[in-house]
Amino acid sequence: MKKLFLYLFASLALFASCGGDDNISPPIDEPETDPKAQKTVIMYYPWTGHNTINPVTGKPTSSGLYEYFKNNIANVEVSIKKVGSTQNTRTFVVIADSPSSVDLFEIKYKDGKCTRDTLYHYTGVATNAENLKEYIAKIKQKSPSPTYAMVMGAHGDGWIPKNKTRRRTRSVGGLYAYDQFDISEISKAITDNGIKLQYFCFDDCYMANVEVAYEMKEATRYIIASTAEIMGTGIPYEDVYQYMASQNPDYNAIVNAYLSFYQSYVYPYGSLSVIDCDYIDEMAGIMKQFNAYNDAPTEAELSPQDGYREARYYDFADYLRKYNRHITEQGSDSIAYADVLSKLVPSKVKTNELFTVYRGGGSPYTVSAYSGITISDPSTHKDVIQNKLNTPWWAATHN
Repeated sequence: MKKLFLYLFASLALFASCGGDDNISPPIDEPETDPKAQKTVIMYYPWTGHNTINPVTGKPTSSGLYEYFKNNIANVEVSIKKVGSTQNTRTFVVIADSPSSVDLFEIKYKDGKCTRDTLYHYTGVATNAENLKEYIAKIKQKSPSPTYAMVMGAHGDGWIPKNKTRRRTRSVGGLYAYDQFDISEISKAITDNGIKLQYFCFDDCYMANVEVAYEMKEATRYIIASTAEIMGTGIPYEDVYQYMASQNPDYNAIVNAYLSFYQSYVYPYGSLSVIDCDYIDEMAGIMKQFNAYNDAPTEAELSPQDGYREARYYDFADYLRKYNRHITEQGSDSIAYADVLSKLVPSKVKTNELFTVYRGGGSPYTVSAYSGITISDPSTHKDVIQNKLNTPWWAATHN
C-alpha cells in the first residue's frame, strides 16, 4: 500500500520533503567518447534517511526518500522512451543509497530502451558542498555542453539556515545538519564550476521564496519550486521531463502537467511555480522603496502559505498589496510592482487545497492569496527572527 510521504522532514511514519572523512575513489577518467550534447541535466539526490544502522539488517533504520527517488529516476526513463529521443540532452544522476555511499550514472537511450552507465561509485563520502562541487565538476568533464540544468530532490525548508541543534531546521538536504545545505553552499558549488544553469528545480518543500531566488541568482536563470509541502511522489517526471529536457523548456507545460497530475492524485495537494531570477534584482529595488516607509503589514493582515503553527512564509504579492495600502493611508502614492512581479513569476499553479504534516498529524488547508512566491520578512517565528537579517535579500532591501 502506497503511503503519503512529504519531501519536508517528518519523523511520522506516513510523512517526510554525512559525517565522516571523505574517501572519494572513482575509477580513472577515460577520454569522453560520447558525442557532445547541447544540454546536460544533473539530477542530485542526497541521503535523506537515518544515519543509525539496524544491527540485524546492517542497513539504515530509515532510507528516507530513497525509494521515491528511485521511482523518480524510473519515471524520467519512461518520459525519454515516450518521446523516443534524448532531445540532444544528456541526463546524469547522482544518488546516495546510504549515508556515505553515492553513485553517479548516466541515463542513456538507444533502440527504444534506457540503460544506466555507472561512471563512479563513491564511498565514505559526506553530504556537503565540497562533494556537490566535485559531482558537478565530474559531470561537466564528462559532458561539456553549452547548457546545464539541475534537479535536486530532498527534504526542504526554504532559505532558513541549517542548525546543528535542531534537526527540523534546514535549507535543503537530509535530516541532520551535517547532511544539509545552506542555499549559499548550493549556489557556490554551481558557480565555482563556471556554470550558470538554465534552471534549478527544487523538488523539495517550501523553496519558492524571494530569499532563495536572490541567493541563487548568480547560479541559475530560472527556479522551479513550490511554496508549500510536496508529496513524496514529487514532480511527475513521466509527464514533465520531456519539457525539462527540451533545449527550450516549456515552463507553462511543466507546471500545468504538475497540476493535472495532482488534481487527480489520491492526495490532491500541491503548488509549483517558475521564478525568473533575471528580475529578482529589480524586485529587490522595489522592495527597498517599500521598506523606506517603515510601515510594513503585520502577520495578522497577511496570507500565510505554510503549515507551521507560527508561519514562516507569506504570500509575496499579498504582502506588497497590503504594504501599499499602508503607504496610501499615509497620503503617499502607491508603489508599482505588479508588472515586475508578473515577470519574476511567469508561471504558477496550485490545487484548491494544500497539505501540511504540522497540523493534527497531517491535514489539508487553504490559502487566501497565491502569487507563486513567498517572503519571510513579516514572520515573527524565532528561526526567521534569528536569521533573516543575515540574508542577502535583507541586505539588498533594507537601508
